[in-house]
Amino acid sequence: MFQLNSVNRLDDITSERKMLSVRITACFLLIILANLTDYFARADFYNLIIIFYLTYNFGLWAYITNKLDSRLVVASIYIDIIVISALVALRGGINSDLYCMYFIVLAYILSKRQKHLIISVTLLIIILYSVVCFYFTDYASFTFKIMQTRLAIRLSIMLMTVFILFNLKNKMNYATLLTQKAYEMALIDPLTKVYNRNMLDTINAFRKSHPYVISFAMIDIDDFKLINDSFGHQKGDDILSMLGDLIKKNIRADDICIRYGGEEFLLAFKNTDNDTAYKILDRIKTAFSEHIFYCGDKAMYCTISVGLALGTEAEDNNLIISYADNALYQAKRSGKNSIITYCNAT
Repeated sequence: MFQLNSVNRLDDITSERKMLSVRITACFLLIILANLTDYFARADFYNLIIIFYLTYNFGLWAYITNKLDSRLVVASIYIDIIVISALVALRGGINSDLYCMYFIVLAYILSKRQKHLIISVTLLIIILYSVVCFYFTDYASFTFKIMQTRLAIRLSIMLMTVFILFNLKNKMNYATLLTQKAYEMALIDPLTKVYNRNMLDTINAFRKSHPYVISFAMIDIDDFKLINDSFGHQKGDDILSMLGDLIKKNIRADDICIRYGGEEFLLAFKNTDNDTAYKILDRIKTAFSEHIFYCGDKAMYCTISVGLALGTEAEDNNLIISYADNALYQAKRSGKNSIITYCNAT
């Protein structure tokens, strides 16, 4: 919708497998390097590798989230937990401070809105960290009871962190939902669920910074006042709602539908020639004229008239819309249920 959608997700299974293979390979290499640095007793270099690993995680998470399927995101999280647990084991279990890396994973999953994922990941971390501490801790430096106490404290901190951040996230999500609702109320027509005239301001601003050729089509339901007078405004609202749904189903991703006023709809086509726009409009006109509306036991048909105008990059939106409106006037005069382009109207 004129680049209004934030990010397009790519669902490519081949790319998923390649990314997952690279990720697994990188994790194994990191474990090998960790062993080597311990062997040569170079703790500073070891810590540098960990920092690099964290930075790599952030970049990879962002890439996967924006580009690939969510299943790969979940797989990468579980791989992270396994790698972190292995590194904690290599550094001596409860003696290692690398358990703090778990908090990065927890913070990331809490940014998602998947409750089951938060629960499963939290449980996996608790189980793996407990196992690592019991099997890889050197008990020569302190007693088993002290190890249990430290483990209990750290696991409690993890659980409290998840609980607090999860509740904060829910409150933030609610605030975001309210903001989104307000945005929709400002731009969406409540009856037809298409954009209202406020959307024209957004199109105007976008065209000023990114000039492009635009076509406008003005659609008007024929004899709509007679329909309201004969069958009531409720039936008129049903017809308007149906037409809005029909238009949305037939236009493309970059096309915008606006309820211009009353029974009038305005379609905006980005970088589209008249022939392509005409085919889309003809498909809408035909489907609408063939649809049967019922008022009690009585069946009725409705039609639309359409005016289409192609503008240039330099022409103002209001000028092009006025051309489309003139073409619509000619379509009404020529017998209705027709599509007239501005060049034909003049």
